Amino acid sequence: MATFTDFETARSASAYGNQFSAQDLAIAQSNPDLGMALLQNKEAWNAPGATIEQKALANQANEGIRSQFGNLTSFGNYTGGTDGSLYNPLPTSISASPSSSYTSPYQTGISNMLGKMENYGAFDYGPAPVYNSQYTAQIADLLGQIQNRQAFSYDKNTDPNWSAYAKQYRREGDRATRDVLAAQAALSGGLTSSAAMTAATQAGDYYAGQLADKLPELYQQAYGRYTDDYQMKRQALADTHTQEQSDYSKYLTDLGQYNTDRNFSYTDYLNQYDMLGNTLGAYQSADNSAFSQYSNQRDHVAQQAQQAIANAFNNMQYGDAQKQQSWSNAFAEQQYADSQKQLSFENEIAMQQLQMALARANGSGGGSGGGTKNSAAEYLIDPGMVNYQYPNIGGMNAGLAGTNLAAAQDIDVQSAKEAAAILGIETISPAQVIQMIEDGILTGSVDPKTSKIVVSVR
Repeated sequence: MATFTDFETARSASAYGNQFSAQDLAIAQSNPDLGMALLQNKEAWNAPGATIEQKALANQANEGIRSQFGNLTSFGNYTGGTDGSLYNPLPTSISASPSSSYTSPYQTGISNMLGKMENYGAFDYGPAPVYNSQYTAQIADLLGQIQNRQAFSYDKNTDPNWSAYAKQYRREGDRATRDVLAAQAALSGGLTSSAAMTAATQAGDYYAGQLADKLPELYQQAYGRYTDDYQMKRQALADTHTQEQSDYSKYLTDLGQYNTDRNFSYTDYLNQYDMLGNTLGAYQSADNSAFSQYSNQRDHVAQQAQQAIANAFNNMQYGDAQKQQSWSNAFAEQQYADSQKQLSFENEIAMQQLQMALARANGSGGGSGGGTKNSAAEYLIDPGMVNYQYPNIGGMNAGLAGTNLAAAQDIDVQSAKEAAAILGIETISPAQVIQMIEDGILTGSVDPKTSKIVVSVR
């Protein structure tokens, strides 16, 4: 891979290094290998003796480099003309509306909607009501008292009613005993008799008996108080449950209303979010429509630009084709002129040789008995091989005295060599044979035996 220093060295050493335009030199700076190729093609174009076709090929090679790799530089792709000295920039773009970049008129609205949706936040309606029973401890206590209630038992010594009755009946018994003793003492003059003692004891026992009779009653009363307490606790527990159920029912009502209100608020929350989404969708739909319109217009402009570039390239290629055709025509004309010069030169040499041969033949013919036909050179040619494409073919046919040459082909080269030997000439071509016939130096006739054309020196 060449460096730019390598290229500069080669360009300085070349006789045609000064033919680099600023554009060609820029390509060489960006890619030294391409610069070396440009230099080689310039040397081929300027080479001494270079034909028109060779020049055209060298120019075509450099034009290919300029038109494909000019965009490596600030000049862009270009052509340099027939000798490479011009700067013809190739079109690469067309200024048109809209601009190459799309600016959405709805971007602000889209960004706002996206921001609101991103920052919409989670739904929050506050905490739901919580049920806290204020009877839990009371219910537990009552239930415990009921479930853990001791079996009924009665102890008169702990019964206050028994104590009250015992005091009452003992007091009454003591009083009755005193009254009986006092009455008996009054009857007996103050003396206490056994009868008085017996009567006093009986009076005291009476009240003791009355007190004992109260014991079953007091037992029943105690048991009644026991059962009443049990029923009261059960009723208190039931009443407490009822109150708690009422409170819980109120809680359920409050919870139901909370859920209803929350659902309504959540539906509104979703509706508001959906409205943001619908607004965003409307912005995006409008933006898509605007972008589609922009894209269609841009594509249309791009197609026009591409068509313009294609037309420019086609025009350039057509111009190059016309130049190439002109070069080809000039090259063909030069080749034809060169061939005519060569043919004229060969004919001139052949004529000189033929004149010398005729001179020798005339000099030897006088001693051969009247110049018979054998003293003249003869040449047999196949009629089917005498149709040489020459401008004066009609004259040739006339020079052959009416022989049938209309269907003939090229004169055989071997036969032409034999004719040259007969004439004493080193070489002769079929074209020269025909030229001699036209010039009247040779004549020809058809041999009826062999159907050959006999070409003889006139």
